[in-house]
Amino acid sequence: MRLRHLTLVGLGQSASVEFGSSLTVIFGASDTGKSFIVSAIDYTLGAARLKDIPEAQGYTHSLVSLDLPNGENVTLARPLRGGRIAVYEGDWRSLPPSLPRQTLADRKPKKGEESISDFLLRGLGLEGRKVIKNSKGATQSLSFRNLAHLCIVNEAQMQSEVPPALTGQHVSRTAERSALRVLLQNDDDGEIAQEVPTDDEVRIGRSKQEVLAQLHSDLVGRMQSKESRVEVEQRLGRLSMAIAGTTDDIEGMLRRRQDIVEALQRATTLLDVRRRERLERQELGARFSLLASQYESDLGRLELVREAGTLLGYFDTGVCAFCGASPEHQKLSEHLGGEATQLDLVTRAEESRINMLRTDLAQVQEELATEVAGLVKREERLRDHIESLRVRIRDLDRQLSPLRTDLPRLLEARSVAERLIAYHEQLASIEALLRANEVPGLAKQPPMRELSPVTIREFEARLRDTLTSWGVTGSSELVFNPASTDLVIAGQSRADRGKGMRAILHACFTLGLADYCNSEGLPHPGFVVLDSPVVTYRPPDENSPWTAATDADDDEYVSATVFDRFYEHLATDARAQVIVMENVSPPNLRQDDSTRVHHFTKNDGVGRYGFFPHEAES
Repeated sequence: MRLRHLTLVGLGQSASVEFGSSLTVIFGASDTGKSFIVSAIDYTLGAARLKDIPEAQGYTHSLVSLDLPNGENVTLARPLRGGRIAVYEGDWRSLPPSLPRQTLADRKPKKGEESISDFLLRGLGLEGRKVIKNSKGATQSLSFRNLAHLCIVNEAQMQSEVPPALTGQHVSRTAERSALRVLLQNDDDGEIAQEVPTDDEVRIGRSKQEVLAQLHSDLVGRMQSKESRVEVEQRLGRLSMAIAGTTDDIEGMLRRRQDIVEALQRATTLLDVRRRERLERQELGARFSLLASQYESDLGRLELVREAGTLLGYFDTGVCAFCGASPEHQKLSEHLGGEATQLDLVTRAEESRINMLRTDLAQVQEELATEVAGLVKREERLRDHIESLRVRIRDLDRQLSPLRTDLPRLLEARSVAERLIAYHEQLASIEALLRANEVPGLAKQPPMRELSPVTIREFEARLRDTLTSWGVTGSSELVFNPASTDLVIAGQSRADRGKGMRAILHACFTLGLADYCNSEGLPHPGFVVLDSPVVTYRPPDENSPWTAATDADDDEYVSATVFDRFYEHLATDARAQVIVMENVSPPNLRQDDSTRVHHFTKNDGVGRYGFFPHEAES
């Protein structure tokens, strides 16, 4: 099968992305709808739920145009709220005005109806196949859901520690291993004979199984996460460390802020003291100015007296200006000898005394003015200091604001992780009860068929060749473990590697499976959708923009060489239609009908904003 496009339609709006017949790469910024495209493809092909994002509000249907192996082209249309899936002939990018050719049940159909799984398996020639579902030998009809995770891989699955052939759900583990054998060997478990248990055993066993299965299903639905317990515990540890670090940062900043506030209070108090000292000295200076004015007034009066006496001759010695007597005839009882002269001397002496006082006052005034000027400068420095403290407080408040926002988010994320761990514990208990309460009477049945050694050897060689073509270190030592359905490289299982290596090995398994089935004429959906298969690392040193490293989160990154060879393989050697979601730009690829490259910029006015039309585009 080949996917032509994914289109979401609503009242007066649509969002669409075209797929190349061989390769499609959709890359760009986060939160532009790349992961939603993966979820929407899976949902339109029968998945139980669609990833809920705000941008999808107002859209009503998801459309996938599909080329079937027999050459027929159809468009599948599914309501986003769930329900039956309509099948229209031809390629449609809007809801056709005519009635669909048929409608398909999204889940287990009623008698005489066909489900989306039946429709897809019939197109692949896999209708009627049986797979074993438990260790007792019970079988069930093969579902496209048993195969979907082998061709549609979201980012969480890509990096999960769960083997690529499995979903991580215990109740479906046996059926998923059997479905892998259907693809690799084109044989099913329809011929396995089953010993029929008694009616009472069946009734009791089924009742227990149904109750436990319903509890299991409800719990899985509440989890809304495909992370393993180990991954959740690791995430909880990282969240606890982040919360502790954020709390320490907040407390440290609050302590620094309190110290600055106290320093601000001390500086403000000292500024008030300096202001009062300055005002007191300025008031004293005003009084000294009045005293200086008084001195000037006294000197003026003395000078007036002396000038008046000079004009009238009061201060001249000799003949008296009043009686005309010569000094020798002036009588002591009436005039003192030299009286006028003494008055002049006294006047000058008083002037000298006042001038001395005025000189001393001027010196005091100068010293007081210097002190006032010093106090003014100290006030200015204090005001500058106070303003710098206030700036530091505002800077700390700005730094505290995102931390105070992040802390509740981290606490909520920790609560979610703790709930998930509790769910995993409950799931483990329920799965133990499911194993203990399987329908009896099947214990003597032959074990589930295993992959033949020839198939294992050939499939393993195909995976090794694929990984080698990408230039991954240790690829020559790649081993496929049929018991765990996981990959082992250089003696270390995929689950024990970092997320980057887990992702590239998952991509190797998924693409290698498609290549092997198509080259050997074995059934396969024919397309592969991968979300973030190549995890890369860009260090801050611009001179070495790519490197392989392990960071604090135990992420093991692949190099630029692997990145380039990965896309070179997809463009030239891949035997299936491949659709890749990536955050970083791929190497230059020649675009035509077989190869499409979409760049989601998340930037108004530059290329395409994302999967959904942005306001600036519309």
